[in-house]
Amino acid sequence: MNNRGQTLVIFIIILPVIILGVAYLVDTGLMYIGRSKLISTCKVIIDKYYEENNIEDKIEKYFIDNNIDYRDYKVSRDNNLKLEVESTIDSIFGNIVGIKEYEIVVKVTGYKDNEKIKFKVE
Repeated sequence: MNNRGQTLVIFIIILPVIILGVAYLVDTGLMYIGRSKLISTCKVIIDKYYEENNIEDKIEKYFIDNNIDYRDYKVSRDNNLKLEVESTIDSIFGNIVGIKEYEIVVKVTGYKDNEKIKFKVE
């Protein structure tokens, strides 16, 4: 019996699965990087404007000045300052399966503990 070419057939069958797996990893990495960037930006904003009131205009200017692509944001203040930001990240390989962009929602709460601002990320 001639077994030549079996490896090629198996490789051709498995290759799309490998490509989809790599594409998933790349898109997941991009989402993680985008989420980390949003969290860091929210922490800086909360640290910078914790004591101030009516900071909506300053937040919007900060996002624009630092090229942060956001869809919407909400600010709430109780005993702490809570910032919720919605953003989208364009999909590179998700287009293969019909996903054009990913939505990311980050909620960061800043509160004072012993005169130092601490953060809670949801």
